[in-house]
Amino acid sequence: MKQEPGEIAQAMCIKEETLRQHMRRAAFKELVAELQKNIYRPIDQALVSDARNLREELQGAAVTSFDRLLALQKSAASEQIIMNISQDLLDRAGYGKTSKIVEERIIKIDALEAEVLTSALAREKEGREHLNSKNVDDLLKSGKINVKQPDKSVT
Repeated sequence: MKQEPGEIAQAMCIKEETLRQHMRRAAFKELVAELQKNIYRPIDQALVSDARNLREELQGAAVTSFDRLLALQKSAASEQIIMNISQDLLDRAGYGKTSKIVEERIIKIDALEAEVLTSALAREKEGREHLNSKNVDDLLKSGKINVKQPDKSVT
């Protein structure tokens, strides 16, 4: 985890410029190089080795678990168990069910905008209800919709 000089200076209760002055000195650079060589590098190597060993152990355990699941799938008396194991194996192999992602968005509006939107939605709902309940001829007769007639005076 790398820290910035300002964070280090603050933790040491000194000014950042003071820390930077120390960092420019040859003795400081030699000390850092010695720490990296004798402490940090061996620790890093040990961590990498431990991670490699753990990965190998997990891979071995995964193969063993997979073999057990296959054996259980073949020998299970219950169709439900066989189906559950089959689905699990397919999921882990990347052939699982697709999931639907729902995205929500929150829009902040003031009271006037809310009133305008509510009114517009109410008018739209009323219009849809009229269209669903009557045919176009009924709506024309009732005056709910108007159709402009073409201008016949243009020649």
